[in-house]
Amino acid sequence: MGNEKISTKNQILKILRSKQKIEPGKAVSGEELAELTGFSRVSVWKAVQALISAGYSIESSKTGYVLKEDLEDSIKPFEFGENEDRVIFIEETESTMDEARKIAYERMLNPVELVPGRFNGRPPVLVTCDRQTRGVDRKGNRWEFKEGSLAFTLVTEVSLPASKSSRMVLAAMVTVANTLKALTGKSFNLKWPNEIWNEQEKVGGVLDEVFVSGNRTRWVNLGIGLNMVNEYSRKGFLKTFLVMYKEIENKALKYPEILVAEWNYYCSDINRTVRNSSDGFQGIFIGVDDAGFGLIRNSGGDVMRLTPGESYLL
Repeated sequence: MGNEKISTKNQILKILRSKQKIEPGKAVSGEELAELTGFSRVSVWKAVQALISAGYSIESSKTGYVLKEDLEDSIKPFEFGENEDRVIFIEETESTMDEARKIAYERMLNPVELVPGRFNGRPPVLVTCDRQTRGVDRKGNRWEFKEGSLAFTLVTEVSLPASKSSRMVLAAMVTVANTLKALTGKSFNLKWPNEIWNEQEKVGGVLDEVFVSGNRTRWVNLGIGLNMVNEYSRKGFLKTFLVMYKEIENKALKYPEILVAEWNYYCSDINRTVRNSSDGFQGIFIGVDDAGFGLIRNSGGDVMRLTPGESYLL
């Protein structure tokens, strides 16, 4: 049998793409596809039909199959190889946060207790779409989803003290910055509490939704919206993000001091004079703590902790 962890569709698409690059217009027979993947001819035929239904233009003839028109930036689950089961794709939705909430509740009804008393064993699931019609930012303003924008929500099962749940927003922000830097070679800035900037403007943000039982989180959903700059693909971003987030989440849960240091490294407001939006308190922004709170020091040396849900910097 073929590699059952990687779907038939993924393997066939990879072979057809490779063939098109090496020998444009040359067909790959069903027999050859079956031999290369280890799947049956029937499974190969069904996978090809599924790819055609998904929008890939594959020409079928007596000599085999030719990929005529590709969907190179498709973000359908089978494009993600071994991570296929961690990606949920919806063509159009009002909000990926709404879809992720349903999944989080379903997961909670079917817990996997890998560590006694904790339910953070399953890996995150990523919910994404081609079009989002009613996205909002953290202030409740509508976030316009333009052509080439990317919206997705990460469903995570993490057990943290409820007071430290905003730490996961830091984790998502650092992962976005790391991913963008890896794909573009450029540096991006983080602004407390949830914004991602390039050198000129805001390019994205992170929202969170948390479910708490007792005094600990059961799940933390992280909604991410990006205005793409056409320097990287959606698929490339999501693939890299999934890989990088695993390491960053581990830091958030086990080594928060390292996560805090990384976030502060990316922050463009460190040591700048700022004002708290909620009460006008002014001082020097000195970074964040391991709960995700912002820290402002006044002229007398006293430090004020700013709650992410109620404040932002001016």
